[in-house]
Amino acid sequence: MAINHGSVVAGDGCDHLTGEPLRRTAGGIPRFKPLPAADGLILTKSQAEAVYSAMCALNNVGGRLDKITLASGELYVGENEAGRVIVESLEAGEEAHFDQSAFATAYGLQQG
Repeated sequence: MAINHGSVVAGDGCDHLTGEPLRRTAGGIPRFKPLPAADGLILTKSQAEAVYSAMCALNNVGGRLDKITLASGELYVGENEAGRVIVESLEAGEEAHFDQSAFATAYGLQQG
């Protein structure tokens, strides 16, 4: 049985995960709709808020969150040299965010 994926022409396209139309940048590049906060994320909302607050405070003094430990050594959060935010869990594995803004967006945190 052949699967018809349809055609994608300029202005068309949908997110195959949600079935919704792709959002596009000003240049017409498709962007997938972000997943809702807490879907498949490792940290709780309060943990994410505390981590983001620490990152913002460090930004104000020219610092970077190297690596912190949460939940009795079961969770680790840090930023690498490129600015990616990495969340590691002994049970759930690893999640990576492009930067602090992407981390805040994923967890539904207020920015600014």
